[in-house]
Amino acid sequence: IDLSFVSSIRINFLTFTGITPLLILYFHLSFKDIFNKPLVYFFVAVTTAFSVFICVTPVDVFTDKMTYFQYLMFGIIVFTLFGLLKAVYLKQRNAKTLLVGSLFLILLSLNDILLSLGWINTTPLVGLGLVAFVMCQNYITYANFTGASLQNEQLNVVLEQQNKELQNFSNSLEKQVDERTLDLEKLNTKLELLANEDPLTGVYNRRGLAVHIEHAKSIQKRSGTPFCIVLIDFDNFKILNDSAGHDVGDLALMKGCEIMQSCVREQDKIGRWGGEEFILLALNTTLKGATVIAEKLRSTIKEKLSEQIE
Repeated sequence: IDLSFVSSIRINFLTFTGITPLLILYFHLSFKDIFNKPLVYFFVAVTTAFSVFICVTPVDVFTDKMTYFQYLMFGIIVFTLFGLLKAVYLKQRNAKTLLVGSLFLILLSLNDILLSLGWINTTPLVGLGLVAFVMCQNYITYANFTGASLQNEQLNVVLEQQNKELQNFSNSLEKQVDERTLDLEKLNTKLELLANEDPLTGVYNRRGLAVHIEHAKSIQKRSGTPFCIVLIDFDNFKILNDSAGHDVGDLALMKGCEIMQSCVREQDKIGRWGGEEFILLALNTTLKGATVIAEKLRSTIKEKLSEQIE
Protein backbone atom coordinates (compact mmCIF):
# COMPACT_ATOMS: atom_id res chain seq x y z
CA ILE A 1 0.00 0.00 0.00
CA ASP A 2 1.36 3.43 -0.91
CA LEU A 3 2.28 5.53 2.18
CA SER A 4 0.59 8.67 0.89
CA PHE A 5 -2.63 6.76 0.34
CA VAL A 6 -2.49 5.37 3.92
CA SER A 7 -1.88 8.83 5.29
CA SER A 8 -4.79 10.29 3.36
CA ILE A 9 -7.08 7.58 4.73
CA ARG A 10 -5.93 8.29 8.30
CA ILE A 11 -6.38 12.02 7.84
CA ASN A 12 -9.83 11.48 6.34
CA PHE A 13 -10.98 9.39 9.29
CA LEU A 14 -9.21 11.58 11.86
CA THR A 15 -11.01 14.63 10.50
CA PHE A 16 -14.28 12.92 11.26
CA THR A 17 -13.37 11.37 14.63
CA GLY A 18 -11.16 14.20 15.87
CA ILE A 19 -13.66 17.00 15.37
CA THR A 20 -16.46 15.09 17.09
CA PRO A 21 -15.20 15.43 20.71
CA LEU A 22 -14.40 19.09 20.06
CA LEU A 23 -17.95 19.74 18.89
CA ILE A 24 -19.41 17.88 21.87
CA LEU A 25 -17.31 19.96 24.26
CA TYR A 26 -18.29 23.14 22.39
CA PHE A 27 -22.00 22.37 22.76
CA HIS A 28 -21.49 21.51 26.42
CA LEU A 29 -19.62 24.75 27.14
CA SER A 30 -22.22 26.80 25.25
CA PHE A 31 -25.12 25.29 27.21
CA LYS A 32 -23.68 23.86 30.44
CA ASP A 33 -27.04 23.37 32.11
CA ILE A 34 -28.58 21.61 29.10
CA PHE A 35 -26.24 18.74 28.20
CA ASN A 36 -25.80 15.86 30.64
CA LYS A 37 -22.22 16.10 31.92
CA PRO A 38 -21.53 12.32 32.39
CA LEU A 39 -22.75 11.57 28.86
CA VAL A 40 -20.66 14.42 27.49
CA TYR A 41 -17.53 13.03 29.14
CA PHE A 42 -18.38 9.54 27.95
CA PHE A 43 -18.80 10.56 24.31
CA VAL A 44 -15.68 12.71 24.44
CA ALA A 45 -13.63 9.85 25.91
CA VAL A 46 -14.87 7.29 23.38
CA THR A 47 -14.43 9.50 20.32
CA THR A 48 -10.96 10.55 21.49
CA ALA A 49 -10.06 6.90 21.99
CA PHE A 50 -11.17 6.20 18.41
CA SER A 51 -8.93 8.99 17.17
CA VAL A 52 -5.95 7.53 19.03
CA PHE A 53 -6.90 4.09 17.75
CA ILE A 54 -6.78 5.38 14.17
CA CYS A 55 -3.31 6.86 14.74
CA VAL A 56 -1.72 3.70 16.19
CA THR A 57 -3.32 0.85 14.23
CA PRO A 58 -2.99 -0.29 10.61
CA VAL A 59 -5.48 0.91 8.07
CA ASP A 60 -7.21 -2.43 7.63
CA VAL A 61 -7.73 -2.70 11.40
CA PHE A 62 -9.26 0.73 12.12
CA THR A 63 -11.31 0.77 8.90
CA ASP A 64 -12.84 -2.52 9.97
CA LYS A 65 -13.79 -1.04 13.35
CA MET A 66 -15.12 2.27 12.04
CA THR A 67 -18.58 0.77 11.69
CA TYR A 68 -18.87 0.81 15.49
CA PHE A 69 -17.90 4.47 15.56
CA GLN A 70 -20.53 5.25 12.94
CA TYR A 71 -23.21 3.55 15.02
CA LEU A 72 -21.96 5.53 18.04
CA MET A 73 -22.39 8.69 15.99
CA PHE A 74 -26.13 8.00 15.70
CA GLY A 75 -26.35 8.20 19.51
CA ILE A 76 -24.20 11.36 19.59
CA ILE A 77 -26.39 13.00 16.94
CA VAL A 78 -29.58 12.21 18.89
CA PHE A 79 -27.96 13.45 22.12
CA THR A 80 -26.82 16.68 20.46
CA LEU A 81 -30.13 17.38 18.73
CA PHE A 82 -32.05 16.80 21.93
CA GLY A 83 -29.82 19.22 23.81
CA LEU A 84 -30.06 21.90 21.12
CA LEU A 85 -33.85 21.61 20.90
CA LYS A 86 -34.05 21.89 24.68
CA ALA A 87 -31.83 25.00 24.56
CA VAL A 88 -34.12 26.53 21.94
CA TYR A 89 -37.19 25.69 24.04
CA LEU A 90 -35.60 27.33 27.09
CA LYS A 91 -34.74 30.37 24.93
CA GLN A 92 -31.01 30.11 25.50
CA ARG A 93 -28.93 32.78 23.78
CA ASN A 94 -27.82 31.87 20.19
CA ALA A 95 -29.51 28.48 20.50
CA LYS A 96 -31.56 28.88 17.30
CA THR A 97 -28.60 29.93 15.18
CA LEU A 98 -26.48 27.11 16.57
CA LEU A 99 -29.30 24.63 15.87
CA VAL A 100 -29.47 25.70 12.23
CA GLY A 101 -25.72 25.27 11.70
CA SER A 102 -25.74 21.98 13.60
CA LEU A 103 -28.62 20.62 11.50
CA PHE A 104 -26.62 21.24 8.34
CA LEU A 105 -23.60 19.50 9.84
CA ILE A 106 -25.62 16.60 11.28
CA LEU A 107 -27.64 15.93 8.13
CA LEU A 108 -24.61 16.01 5.89
CA SER A 109 -22.66 13.89 8.40
CA LEU A 110 -25.52 11.36 8.32
CA ASN A 111 -25.23 11.36 4.56
CA ASP A 112 -21.53 10.41 4.83
CA ILE A 113 -22.22 7.78 7.52
CA LEU A 114 -24.97 6.15 5.52
CA LEU A 115 -22.78 6.36 2.42
CA SER A 116 -19.90 4.60 4.20
CA LEU A 117 -22.29 1.93 5.47
CA GLY A 118 -23.50 1.37 1.93
CA TRP A 119 -27.07 2.25 2.70
CA ILE A 120 -27.23 5.08 0.17
CA ASN A 121 -25.36 6.04 -2.96
CA THR A 122 -24.53 9.76 -2.80
CA THR A 123 -21.51 12.07 -2.61
CA PRO A 124 -19.58 12.88 0.64
CA LEU A 125 -20.95 16.20 1.88
CA VAL A 126 -19.67 16.56 5.45
CA GLY A 127 -17.27 19.29 4.31
CA LEU A 128 -20.21 21.46 3.27
CA GLY A 129 -21.78 20.79 6.65
CA LEU A 130 -18.65 22.07 8.37
CA VAL A 131 -18.71 25.19 6.20
CA ALA A 132 -22.35 25.84 7.12
CA PHE A 133 -21.59 25.28 10.82
CA VAL A 134 -18.61 27.64 10.71
CA MET A 135 -20.72 30.29 8.95
CA CYS A 136 -23.29 30.08 11.73
CA GLN A 137 -20.51 30.45 14.30
CA ASN A 138 -19.25 33.50 12.45
CA TYR A 139 -22.75 34.96 12.56
CA ILE A 140 -22.98 34.27 16.31
CA THR A 141 -19.59 35.91 16.85
CA TYR A 142 -20.65 38.93 14.79
CA ALA A 143 -23.98 39.18 16.62
CA ASN A 144 -22.24 38.96 20.00
CA PHE A 145 -19.75 41.63 18.97
CA THR A 146 -22.51 43.89 17.65
CA GLY A 147 -24.59 43.32 20.77
CA ALA A 148 -21.59 44.04 22.98
CA SER A 149 -20.87 47.24 21.06
CA LEU A 150 -24.49 48.34 21.33
CA GLN A 151 -24.55 47.49 25.01
CA ASN A 152 -21.32 49.41 25.48
CA GLU A 153 -22.83 52.47 23.78
CA GLN A 154 -25.93 52.19 25.96
CA LEU A 155 -23.79 51.88 29.06
CA ASN A 156 -21.82 54.94 27.99
CA VAL A 157 -25.06 56.90 27.57
CA VAL A 158 -26.30 55.73 30.97
CA LEU A 159 -22.93 56.51 32.54
CA GLU A 160 -22.89 59.97 30.98
CA GLN A 161 -26.43 60.61 32.22
CA GLN A 162 -25.50 59.41 35.70
CA ASN A 163 -22.41 61.64 35.65
CA LYS A 164 -24.60 64.61 34.73
CA GLU A 165 -27.06 63.74 37.49
CA LEU A 166 -24.18 63.33 39.92
CA GLN A 167 -22.72 66.69 38.85
CA ASN A 168 -26.13 68.35 39.20
CA PHE A 169 -26.56 66.74 42.60
CA SER A 170 -23.08 67.88 43.59
CA ASN A 171 -23.84 71.45 42.44
CA SER A 172 -27.18 71.37 44.25
CA LEU A 173 -25.54 70.01 47.38
CA GLU A 174 -22.82 72.67 47.19
CA LYS A 175 -25.47 75.36 46.78
CA GLN A 176 -27.39 73.99 49.76
CA VAL A 177 -24.20 73.94 51.82
CA ASP A 178 -23.50 77.56 50.86
CA GLU A 179 -27.07 78.55 51.73
CA ARG A 180 -26.91 76.69 55.04
CA THR A 181 -23.53 78.26 55.79
CA LEU A 182 -24.93 81.72 55.06
CA ASP A 183 -28.00 81.00 57.20
CA LEU A 184 -25.72 79.77 59.98
CA GLU A 185 -23.58 82.91 59.74
CA LYS A 186 -26.70 85.07 59.90
CA LEU A 187 -27.98 83.05 62.84
CA ASN A 188 -24.64 83.34 64.63
CA THR A 189 -24.65 87.09 64.00
CA LYS A 190 -28.19 87.29 65.35
CA LEU A 191 -27.29 85.20 68.36
CA GLU A 192 -24.26 87.38 69.01
CA LEU A 193 -26.45 90.46 68.83
CA LEU A 194 -28.98 88.90 71.17
CA ALA A 195 -26.19 87.95 73.57
CA ASN A 196 -24.82 91.52 73.59
CA GLU A 197 -28.07 93.47 73.26
CA ASP A 198 -30.63 94.55 75.80
CA PRO A 199 -33.96 93.09 74.60
CA LEU A 200 -36.06 96.01 75.89
CA THR A 201 -34.18 99.06 74.69
CA GLY A 202 -32.09 97.65 71.84
CA VAL A 203 -28.85 99.15 73.20
CA TYR A 204 -25.88 97.08 74.40
CA ASN A 205 -26.31 95.07 77.59
CA ARG A 206 -23.58 94.90 80.22
CA ARG A 207 -21.77 92.08 78.43
CA GLY A 208 -21.80 93.81 75.05
CA LEU A 209 -20.71 97.16 76.46
CA ALA A 210 -17.90 95.55 78.49
CA VAL A 211 -16.30 94.30 75.26
CA HIS A 212 -16.13 97.87 73.89
CA ILE A 213 -14.82 99.26 77.19
CA GLU A 214 -11.98 96.71 77.21
CA HIS A 215 -11.20 97.57 73.60
CA ALA A 216 -11.09 101.31 74.45
CA LYS A 217 -8.77 100.62 77.39
CA SER A 218 -6.47 98.63 75.11
CA ILE A 219 -6.28 101.49 72.60
CA GLN A 220 -5.69 104.02 75.38
CA LYS A 221 -2.76 101.98 76.74
CA ARG A 222 -1.27 101.48 73.29
CA SER A 223 -1.68 104.96 71.79
CA GLY A 224 -2.91 107.21 74.62
CA THR A 225 -6.26 107.88 72.93
CA PRO A 226 -8.62 109.10 75.69
CA PHE A 227 -12.12 107.84 76.40
CA CYS A 228 -14.72 108.67 79.02
CA ILE A 229 -17.57 106.78 80.66
CA VAL A 230 -20.74 108.69 81.46
CA LEU A 231 -23.14 107.11 83.98
CA ILE A 232 -26.79 107.94 83.27
CA ASP A 233 -29.52 107.32 85.84
CA PHE A 234 -33.20 108.06 85.34
CA ASP A 235 -34.44 110.03 88.38
CA ASN A 236 -37.68 109.04 90.10
CA PHE A 237 -37.96 105.90 87.92
CA LYS A 238 -39.30 103.76 90.78
CA ILE A 239 -42.00 106.35 91.50
CA LEU A 240 -42.96 106.29 87.78
CA ASN A 241 -43.18 102.50 87.82
CA ASP A 242 -45.29 102.42 90.98
CA SER A 243 -47.66 105.19 89.92
CA ALA A 244 -48.06 104.62 86.18
CA GLY A 245 -47.19 100.94 85.91
CA HIS A 246 -44.29 98.94 84.50
CA ASP A 247 -45.46 99.35 80.90
CA VAL A 248 -45.04 103.11 81.18
CA GLY A 249 -41.68 102.58 82.92
CA ASP A 250 -40.52 100.36 80.04
CA LEU A 251 -41.74 102.96 77.54
CA ALA A 252 -39.75 105.65 79.35
CA LEU A 253 -36.57 103.56 79.11
CA MET A 254 -37.10 102.82 75.41
CA LYS A 255 -37.85 106.46 74.52
CA GLY A 256 -34.93 107.63 76.67
CA CYS A 257 -32.55 105.33 74.74
CA GLU A 258 -33.87 106.63 71.44
CA ILE A 259 -33.22 110.21 72.60
CA MET A 260 -29.70 109.33 73.80
CA GLN A 261 -28.80 107.62 70.52
CA SER A 262 -29.96 110.68 68.59
CA CYS A 263 -27.72 112.95 70.68
CA VAL A 264 -24.40 111.03 70.61
CA ARG A 265 -21.90 110.40 67.84
CA GLU A 266 -21.90 107.21 65.77
CA GLN A 267 -18.63 106.09 67.36
CA ASP A 268 -20.02 106.34 70.91
CA LYS A 269 -21.57 103.29 72.57
CA ILE A 270 -24.64 103.25 74.84
CA GLY A 271 -25.41 100.31 77.09
CA ARG A 272 -27.86 99.39 79.82
CA TRP A 273 -25.87 98.67 82.94
CA GLY A 274 -28.84 97.54 85.00
CA GLY A 275 -32.39 98.70 85.82
CA GLU A 276 -32.67 102.39 84.94
CA GLU A 277 -28.88 102.86 84.86
CA PHE A 278 -27.16 103.35 81.52
CA ILE A 279 -23.56 103.99 80.49
CA LEU A 280 -22.28 106.06 77.58
CA LEU A 281 -18.84 105.11 76.31
CA ALA A 282 -17.49 108.28 74.65
CA LEU A 283 -14.54 107.28 72.51
CA ASN A 284 -11.67 109.62 71.67
CA THR A 285 -13.13 112.13 74.15
CA THR A 286 -11.57 114.13 76.97
CA LEU A 287 -13.18 114.78 80.33
CA LYS A 288 -14.19 118.26 79.19
CA GLY A 289 -15.81 116.92 76.07
CA ALA A 290 -17.60 114.18 78.03
CA THR A 291 -18.99 116.84 80.39
CA VAL A 292 -20.49 118.69 77.44
CA ILE A 293 -22.02 115.48 76.10
CA ALA A 294 -23.43 114.57 79.51
CA GLU A 295 -25.07 117.95 79.95
CA LYS A 296 -26.51 117.76 76.45
CA LEU A 297 -27.99 114.34 77.22
CA ARG A 298 -29.44 115.51 80.54
CA SER A 299 -31.17 118.56 79.14
CA THR A 300 -32.43 116.79 75.98
CA ILE A 301 -33.81 113.78 77.87
CA LYS A 302 -35.48 116.02 80.43
CA GLU A 303 -37.16 118.05 77.73
CA LYS A 304 -38.15 115.43 75.18
CA LEU A 305 -38.81 112.43 77.42
CA SER A 306 -41.16 114.46 79.65
CA GLU A 307 -43.16 115.45 76.55
CA GLN A 308 -43.37 111.88 75.19
CA ILE A 309 -44.30 110.30 78.52
CA GLU A 310 -47.00 112.88 79.18
